[in-house]
Amino acid sequence: DIPLEERFFASLLGPHLLRGASTNSSAPTSDVLRNARLVGLYFSAHWCPPCRRFTPMLIEAYNHLKEEFPSHGLEMVFVSSDRSSSEFSQYYASMPWLSIP
Repeated sequence: DIPLEERFFASLLGPHLLRGASTNSSAPTSDVLRNARLVGLYFSAHWCPPCRRFTPMLIEAYNHLKEEFPSHGLEMVFVSSDRSSSEFSQYYASMPWLSIP
């Protein structure tokens, strides 16, 4: 384990992360990533065809790893390059992980 300062992720990603498009809720970054051992940043956008083809494969791998190795500490954070909030909302609705607001 690598010891990190408590506010390490908050200083990089901001004070709050979204918890899912369906819940429309946010939580403090330091809380939701407190037990994360591996944090992946997924840069993608609704308007990007290769991204839209890759996202379902990443979701499948993420769900498999979270199910098979729940204590591994894997978390993903979506970093959107969408051009509008409606594009972001539509695309993020398919994702099971956190997002930068």
